[in-house]
Amino acid sequence: MKLKWLPVLIASLFAVKGFGQSKSVSIPVYKSGDTTLHYKWQRERIARMKMIDPLASNYAFLLRISCENWSVEIKSINFKTISGRQYFFTREVAAQSGNSDRDLLFKVKRISRADALAIYQAFKKDSIKSIPDEQAIRGWPLGADGMSYLIEYKTYSAYTFKTYWEPSSSRHRLKEAAAIDDFVKAIEARLGLGKSFLAFLNTLPPGTYHTGGITVHTNTGKKGKIRK
Repeated sequence: MKLKWLPVLIASLFAVKGFGQSKSVSIPVYKSGDTTLHYKWQRERIARMKMIDPLASNYAFLLRISCENWSVEIKSINFKTISGRQYFFTREVAAQSGNSDRDLLFKVKRISRADALAIYQAFKKDSIKSIPDEQAIRGWPLGADGMSYLIEYKTYSAYTFKTYWEPSSSRHRLKEAAAIDDFVKAIEARLGLGKSFLAFLNTLPPGTYHTGGITVHTNTGKKGKIRK
């Protein structure tokens, strides 16, 4: 990752100190890769969608799994009660070449307590917390296309931000990739994220929208189509 994003990490460390509580923050910074760029984009989503800011919240824990079109957020104030929300988001593709994409469009849904608890238990059972960021795993490929998954985990004393590019492509070679892939697929299946995201897209005005990677969705006012 380009070193120009280093101030983002430094600013985060100072932000935590301002809340009067000692907290370690782990956001990998590399000369190559996407981790800090993904962190910058995630901070923008947090502000735009009013998601929980892990650097400022007092939750006992916050677990958030995200990709390019959805986020699943599980939280607890005291480790006894647990709740969650899911976010679906996209941007309309610019109408003319060279124009920047338009504002973020999004929808927020609550997650049932049973689903929130099941996701958190899977996170703990499968030891997802102990898996390092992709660039610390020998043999994990870094690609330009495809889907990256972000996993944030916050407790009273620590916050970690990790990225994983296309875990399904490495699951047969790397046990860490298999664990991340299984975890993400279990969440997608339990919450029906693919179906819910498509339903969200079909509520938007006619246009072409990003769906992750190099794919887009064209909504004509009838049934939309996803294409590359």
